[in-house]
Amino acid sequence: SDEAWFDDLDRFVGRAAARSVGPQVVAPAGEGPVEDVYESLLEQGRLVTHSAPQHSPGREFIENHSKVLVRQFWHPDAAAPYGWVYVGSHNLTKAAWGSVVEAEGGERLWVGNRELGVLLIQPRHEAGRGAGGGLFSRTPLPFRVPALPADLSGREIVSTWVEQAEEQTEQWDWSTQNWWQQEWNGWSSWSDDEEDGQDWRLAKRNWWWWA
Repeated sequence: SDEAWFDDLDRFVGRAAARSVGPQVVAPAGEGPVEDVYESLLEQGRLVTHSAPQHSPGREFIENHSKVLVRQFWHPDAAAPYGWVYVGSHNLTKAAWGSVVEAEGGERLWVGNRELGVLLIQPRHEAGRGAGGGLFSRTPLPFRVPALPADLSGREIVSTWVEQAEEQTEQWDWSTQNWWQQEWNGWSSWSDDEEDGQDWRLAKRNWWWWA
């Protein structure tokens, strides 16, 4: 995993707490094999265990396909949590959330995908108010918060499926796609490296918007 990218993501969501590394990623529960990306996240201190939420014992043993992000704080005067919950289509990738690009005039956020999500907010000044005790009382999360650090001891570490897909792609025969390569100039320009002194993600190319 890209540690610098996680730091940028943490910075852009405005996280103020510096006592812990963020964002934290929930590890798959159980004793089965896990992808090597989780081992990297563990080394960075970002990996947490999938504990059962109070409303659903055993929920941690059901695999998730949902994409959920949570920021929860505690209001000591109201003795209640506040923060936000995001639910949407974004995977935890650069293509979905974007990556920071140095450009003239400062930083820009380059995003490769079109995604959709819903952001539910519990403002600090309304912590503990409202029907049902607030957002977190009415939003059943698939994991418990706050989360505990994960432990991958004894679990098999396997290659990330993205790396396996890339290896398979290298073996494909693209000879029938010459017309496509000529029109699109292949994938040779899809790199984070600068081209002619300019980041390719800042270039304006019509074929990016082809559909």
